[in-house]
Amino acid sequence: MVSFIDEYIDYHSLLTHANTDFAKLIACQMIGHQLGYNTTHAITPDVVRHNMYLALIGPSSTSFKSTSQRIAMKVYPRNKLHPNDFSPEQFLVELSENPSNFLSYGEFTYLLKAVGKSGYMGRMTEILNDIFDCPGEYRRKLREKKDKDNEFIINNAYLSVLTTCTNEMMEKYVDNEMMQGGFLARFLMIEGEKNIKPRRRLNPLVNVYKNDLEGKLKWLGNVCKETEYRFVMTDEALQRYNEIEQELFEYDEIAPFIGRYLNYIIAIADILTVSDALGEYTVNELNKLNKLNKLNKLNELTKAKSSNLNNISNSINSINSFRIGDIKITNEYVERAYDVIKPSIKFVKNLVYYVDVSIPVKKLEKVMKKHKKLDYSSAMRYSHLDTRQMGLASSTLKGQNKISIEREERVIRGANKMLVEIYNWIG
Repeated sequence: MVSFIDEYIDYHSLLTHANTDFAKLIACQMIGHQLGYNTTHAITPDVVRHNMYLALIGPSSTSFKSTSQRIAMKVYPRNKLHPNDFSPEQFLVELSENPSNFLSYGEFTYLLKAVGKSGYMGRMTEILNDIFDCPGEYRRKLREKKDKDNEFIINNAYLSVLTTCTNEMMEKYVDNEMMQGGFLARFLMIEGEKNIKPRRRLNPLVNVYKNDLEGKLKWLGNVCKETEYRFVMTDEALQRYNEIEQELFEYDEIAPFIGRYLNYIIAIADILTVSDALGEYTVNELNKLNKLNKLNKLNELTKAKSSNLNNISNSINSINSFRIGDIKITNEYVERAYDVIKPSIKFVKNLVYYVDVSIPVKKLEKVMKKHKKLDYSSAMRYSHLDTRQMGLASSTLKGQNKISIEREERVIRGANKMLVEIYNWIG
């Protein structure tokens, strides 16, 4: 069986040498968005929906991240896309009219520069923050003219965002405060390496793939518009998910990301289940299913026929947790979903290291190259580092034999002589 995601990866590979992880997460994102606002996963403390914020990261031109973005937008139903360029006010108008459209946003850098700031793009990041969790009603007032506010009301907001960024811009604009905040943690970030290969003739199968993928996405969107679907995990799947949760919460350095990424595991497990179901059919076969059979057929393919309820234990927990028509997620899909986001977890851990260690090291190195010899307080002041960052940066530079550290007796502000750390540049 070839799943929807496998088919999309094949299509993507016919057109570009970009990282197939780009294609895998984009395919997940497109399925997730077509599941829509009314499709949920029932798990405490509240339901999980399937919208995704996704950022493709890589070197400019040679990682083909923008190419991957354009390929996706040729497959995704065009009537479900937001405009690419807008002001915050225009975006709110667009959301109020089309609350479940998909946003393909060109350059993540513009949003990163605006996080925590006032002004035009700062308002955009606030809006994206607020509607990520799909509020049933979202109200926002924006100043239109002097002494006049314009209130926007968005019902059942359901937004997915696909954007791109270079490694250089991530390193330039992401800081410790941003890593601890909520905006960046909403994005699954996946990195692609430089991958230059000779260009090829366009394969005639491209349009066959494109038409089939586009048709399946449209079919899925129509089905989920007609019916409210609910996913639940089996007992074994829930146990495995809770083990993964405990494992990830051990990563203190990326704690702000863990809650969001755990929800992504839940959502992607559902999405993988649907992807396998879609792979059982051609578009023509899907379109021949009558309205009555759509729910039953999809449930059958996802191993969620209501007859499965006969196999559920009679415990109170099981009776309260399942209902007829639930699409049950097995342990296999939870494990596969965890594998899907592992590259994103690795990227975030590397980014944390860069922000915590690499940036402070570069700042202190620049200061020491200029001044050659500084006491601890002066080095910290000139490099704008805090105590923790100074410790990491100085020990790293010392280990690299770029500075030496010694102690000297000095009189500090007329007080008695004190031992002071002195940094000497070696280079």
